[in-house]
Amino acid sequence: MTPVTENTAAYTGISVVNSTAAPVSVTFEAFSADGASLGTNTINIPNGAANIQLLRELIPQFINLDGGTVKILASGNVRVLGFRGAFSGSELLFLRGETTP
Repeated sequence: MTPVTENTAAYTGISVVNSTAAPVSVTFEAFSADGASLGTNTINIPNGAANIQLLRELIPQFINLDGGTVKILASGNVRVLGFRGAFSGSELLFLRGETTP
């Protein structure tokens, strides 16, 4: 996922939907702007369910950092939406991602 922001004024959120008939395991790995790994977290999403969380909830090491990226790996087909916003409510953006085979 493209550059993300987590600080006292702005947040990044990730929504993952599992529309398959089986549970999936989803791993998130966050990287700083210089490419250093900041941490990982794996969650399980039941079939037909969604998980929506702020990046700071998924990977607490990312708080107060700007310009990093997130890599998302899943054990099955999922739909992912990344979003960034301001806690003041003045901004909400869709974040572009990349798909790799």
